[in-house]
Amino acid sequence: MVDSSAHDKYPQIVGKLLWLSNGTCPDISQAVGVLARYMTQPSREHYNAAQKVLQYLDHTRDIHLQYGSNKQQDFLMAHSDANWASDATAQRKSSSGSMVFVCGNLVAWKSALQRCTALSAVEAEFVAATEAAREVLFFEHLFRTVGIDVGIPTIFSDNTGTIQVSKDPAQHWKLKHIDTKYHFIRECKMERSESSTLTLRITGRPLYQTNGKGCTTARATGTRTKDSAGYSGSAVSCLAAEGGS
Repeated sequence: MVDSSAHDKYPQIVGKLLWLSNGTCPDISQAVGVLARYMTQPSREHYNAAQKVLQYLDHTRDIHLQYGSNKQQDFLMAHSDANWASDATAQRKSSSGSMVFVCGNLVAWKSALQRCTALSAVEAEFVAATEAAREVLFFEHLFRTVGIDVGIPTIFSDNTGTIQVSKDPAQHWKLKHIDTKYHFIRECKMERSESSTLTLRITGRPLYQTNGKGCTTARATGTRTKDSAGYSGSAVSCLAAEGGS
């Protein structure tokens, strides 16, 4: 356990990090989400991890969300990703990551543990894609209420099996044990995109798995990269905290 001073500071630090991850820094969403699970009983490892996230933010302070017109991108689309059975302390539940783009501009993102326990990587990706669909369809409805028809939104995934199941009713038997609400994905189109492998690893997987490069692109528009000089790795490798106490 941490000393009393650090124990009192930990919730304050994580609370501020949550505000940043929800508002301006999608690239720390996964790390902060894990740290938030230990608000009441943080260990020294968790406190050090929070400090590393602060160091990472300081090192990447010149990377910002950027917005502009990009007619080469779909008007409304989302990327989804999942890290299957990623959390050893939460009954091996998987992590989901999703990002929503309007004209190529990042407008919403989320990183969270899935509520159900996925039995395979395809199932985890299917659940993640459905959660992305719920978010993107909110924006589709929002635009429709102001008279803008954006058509059927597209969800991009890097998992071929998930895309096949979403498109082919004949493969429904593979995932028919999943709660009906997760089949909501069929309200959208699904396509494969390798870019989701780069972009969504920051929300579905710890930053260190990208070797510290490209992990800050989500705080821009997908066109800028910056080597985080190890801070991203150390910030999330702390999430040995996921298996720690």
